[in-house]
Amino acid sequence: MFPFIETLKIENGEVQHLDLHLQRIQHTCMEYYGAKKNLDDMRGYFNLVVKNKQALTKLSIFYDLHHHHFVSNPYHIKKINTLYWVENNAIDYHLKYADRSVFEHYTQRVGPENEVLIVQHQRLTDATYANLAFWNGVEWHTPLYPLLQGTKRKYLLETNQLIEKDIFVTDLKHYQQVSLINAMLELGDSVIDTQQIVFLSD
Repeated sequence: MFPFIETLKIENGEVQHLDLHLQRIQHTCMEYYGAKKNLDDMRGYFNLVVKNKQALTKLSIFYDLHHHHFVSNPYHIKKINTLYWVENNAIDYHLKYADRSVFEHYTQRVGPENEVLIVQHQRLTDATYANLAFWNGVEWHTPLYPLLQGTKRKYLLETNQLIEKDIFVTDLKHYQQVSLINAMLELGDSVIDTQQIVFLSD
């Protein structure tokens, strides 16, 4: 089993934010293995295959230092009815691990039409599969301490579409909406009213 996964968005035959994804792969390999990954054949795959995919596609790369495996599937944005929050101070997902069992435990509890927001030390971090952006009526804020430094989050920060804030559960009253953001989801694609954020009880 490959220890890491990278998820990329293919739209109109182009990989979105490819350089940011490759940077994260190299960062992961340097931290975990202490060496850089050879990306030449991976780039070759993009050049040969990706351009033939015109429909919105989710491309998953499962990888270790020396090997990788591609899986592509059509992508459809799912509707989220309720965002449940739960506090778990022990989760460490600063690298994009392929093993997501710690999140699947929660998503199985809430069902496919709902999602879970992880809180650590009363701070908002991420949903199980996305970074978060909160709308206060004027601007979008994203939690200062996400579980994972997402590529879309990084792009939105670099283009001044997001502002980092240390957001606590008690700060939710200052926001009207939350947008899930990840490689597949643009800012505003999947939006939930903050009134639909509730505590996940045992």
